[in-house]
Amino acid sequence: MAHPGDVLEHPSFGVRMTFLETAEETNGELMRVEVVLPPKFSMAEHVHPRQEERHRVLSGTLTARVGGHEREYTVGEQVIGPPNVPHAWRNASSHETLRIVSEHRPVLHMELMLEAGSAIGCDFEANKKGALKQLLRMAVLMDEIKDDFYFTGLSMRLLMASLVALAPVGRRLGYRTAYQDFGGHVAAARRETRPRSSSTAVLAGVALTAVVAAGLVGIWQQRRSQNA
Repeated sequence: MAHPGDVLEHPSFGVRMTFLETAEETNGELMRVEVVLPPKFSMAEHVHPRQEERHRVLSGTLTARVGGHEREYTVGEQVIGPPNVPHAWRNASSHETLRIVSEHRPVLHMELMLEAGSAIGCDFEANKKGALKQLLRMAVLMDEIKDDFYFTGLSMRLLMASLVALAPVGRRLGYRTAYQDFGGHVAAARRETRPRSSSTAVLAGVALTAVVAAGLVGIWQQRRSQNA
């Protein structure tokens, strides 16, 4: 469970997130975070059926597409992605980082997605040989949050559907999504629940795949964008 001041970061991509307000202190009504995104980082177009997403620019330029209309937002400006309206965000700059304050109302599973997804992404980066394990963990996570958002692009929708289809396999093997607190710049231990015959795995790391999407889906989308 996140607390104000907790930090997630992904050194490989230069993404950093600091929690400002969390579900616990707002009774689930608001999650507010400061996010630093590196040059050329992007989030694929997606829709939140029951959630509003908004971003206020602190430094740099945010390129946003909401409901098919795209424009740039500079320091002090704010953009809103209403429920049921497709929206996408990116830092189009090739050299400048983008710093924004992001808000989600209500929180729903957003904190779970960021924290659990970031841990999975970090473990995947640290040990590529464990890719199958991380894939199954991500499948369980995507199945838990699938009602909160969906991608509009066919390739991303197919990827997410494939992950959700793998969730029963992950659960049968004992993978579950669980919270552990994060503190400051150092990630506390994160545990995943396994069958009694297995030892409890302790997962370490701070990471973020995406503002909105982290873990293997975020990594896949980032690399796809870089190769475009």
